[in-house]
Amino acid sequence: MFLDPVAVLLDTFRKNATRTFVVDAIHGRDFTYRGFNSMASAASRHLLSEGLQPGNRVAVTMENCAELAAVYFGCLLAGVTVVPINPGMHVRDIATALKASRARLLLFSTPTESVVAELSSPARPPQRRILLPDDPPDERADSFALRADRRGSTDTNPHRWTEEDICLISFTSGTTGTPKGVCHRLGPFMASAAAFNHVVGIDQDNRFLHVMPMTYMAGILNTLLCPFLAEASVVIANRFDAKSVLRFWDPVMRCDANTLWLTPTMLAALLRMDRSSDGPDYCRNNVRAICVGTAPLPLKTRKLFEERYGVPLLESYGLSELLFVTTNSLGRPVADGSVGTPLEGVKLEIRDEAGNPVPAGQPGSIWVNTPYAFAGYIDNNTGQPDPTAMETWFDSGDIGYIDQDGRAFITDRKKDLIIRGGINVSPRAVEEILNTHDALEQTAVVGLPHEFYGEDIVAVVKLRPGRTLANETDTLRELCSRELQREAVPSRFVEVE
Repeated sequence: MFLDPVAVLLDTFRKNATRTFVVDAIHGRDFTYRGFNSMASAASRHLLSEGLQPGNRVAVTMENCAELAAVYFGCLLAGVTVVPINPGMHVRDIATALKASRARLLLFSTPTESVVAELSSPARPPQRRILLPDDPPDERADSFALRADRRGSTDTNPHRWTEEDICLISFTSGTTGTPKGVCHRLGPFMASAAAFNHVVGIDQDNRFLHVMPMTYMAGILNTLLCPFLAEASVVIANRFDAKSVLRFWDPVMRCDANTLWLTPTMLAALLRMDRSSDGPDYCRNNVRAICVGTAPLPLKTRKLFEERYGVPLLESYGLSELLFVTTNSLGRPVADGSVGTPLEGVKLEIRDEAGNPVPAGQPGSIWVNTPYAFAGYIDNNTGQPDPTAMETWFDSGDIGYIDQDGRAFITDRKKDLIIRGGINVSPRAVEEILNTHDALEQTAVVGLPHEFYGEDIVAVVKLRPGRTLANETDTLRELCSRELQREAVPSRFVEVE
C-alpha cells in the first residue's frame, strides 16, 4: 500500500515531465506529463476558486475528453472528492446521486448540457460548463476553459490526503435498482492499479487505448490510473458505440496504441462488423496486450477473437467495491474460462451454503479479502460512507471455483442482476416501472444469454383481461424508454397466462 499517494503522483509527473502522457485522438492534441499536470493544476485552482475546500465533493458528467481526465487529477491536487455521473443514467438516478453525495458543484460540457438542463432546481447544485476545443468562444459566467500554462506551471502545495479521505464516489446499480455510492480511498485505489500493472507487466512502453466511458469505474481505474502509474501513455478516443465500430482502428493506428482495454460486447461487435484486414494486421505486428473485463467473456468469443486478431485476451475479474481481484497475465498460459489468479494481497475463498470452505475444484460462493476494498457505501442520511456495509471478507455475489493451480473460474451469479453490454441492470427496477402500466397484472424481468451483449433483457408479462400484448407493446416500450436508462429497456416482451 502506498504510504503517501500524493508523493507518488507528484513524483510520476516530475520524472516523466517531457514524455507523452495523453494523446487526444478526439481533438488532435498531445500532452506531456508536465503539460497535463499544468492542465490538472488549472482545474485544481478553479475548484478552489469556486469556494470548494478539501473534503468537499464535486460531481462531473462529461463524455470522454482530455479535460475530464484533467478534472479527475485536479480533484486529487485540490483534495476534493470527485463524483463521476454517467450521462446515460436516468435523470431521476442522477438527482439521487447528487443528493446522496452532497455534491457542492456540478461540472459538465456541451455534449452533456441537455442532461443537466433536465435536473430540477432542488436536485441541482451550482453548475459550471467546461469549454472544449471545438466549442465556440463563450463569455457566459458559468463557462470556463482548462488550458495548460505555456510555462507548464503547476500547483506547489497540493492537498495531502489522509488514510481515511474519500477520493471517489462511484454510483453503480444495485440489485434494488437504486444507485449505490461506492466510496474509495486514494491509497487503496492507487495500490490496486499498481498491483494490476505489476502482474500484467504494464510499463512505460504501453500506450493504452481509452474507449471506455470515462465516468465509469473502468474508465477511471483501468484506462487512466493504470497507465499513469505505469508511467505509460493513453490515447483518449470517443467512447465505444455502434457507430464507432467501423472506424475503431483509426485512432489505434493513427496514435500508435499498443494496449487495449475492451469488454466482451466490444469484442463481439468487432468480430461481427470489422471486415477489413487492417485491424488484424496491426494487432499481430503492434499490440502488446488486450485486457478484457466488466462482464464474463464467452469462450467462443475469446477463441474467435484470438484466431482473427492474433493477440491473447487477458481476462480479469473485479467489482466496483473491491477493484481488481484477479487477472490473467502474459507470463503464464491462459486456461479456458479462467479469470486468472488473485493480485498481491488478495485472498479468495470458495464457500458452501453453510459458509464453510470447499476443496479446490468444487464450486461455491466466491468470498474476497482484499486490501483494496472500498470504505463503504454512501449513507444517504449522513453523506458519509457506512463502514458497517464492509466486512473483512466480502461476498462477491458470484459462484465459481479455484483449481489446483490457484486460478479462479466464474460459473454463475447469485445476485439478481443482469449485465447487458457491461452495464449492470436491476431486474427489480425494471419490473417496478413496468408494473405501473395499467395493462399488466404481473411482470418478471429476466436476463437471457446473448451473443453480442452477453445478456439481453426480456420482460415476461401477464396482461389484465381484455388487454393484448400486440396493442400494448408500443406503450410499454415508451414507458421504459421514458423511465429507465437506455441499457435497461427490455428488447422483448413475452406474454404468458
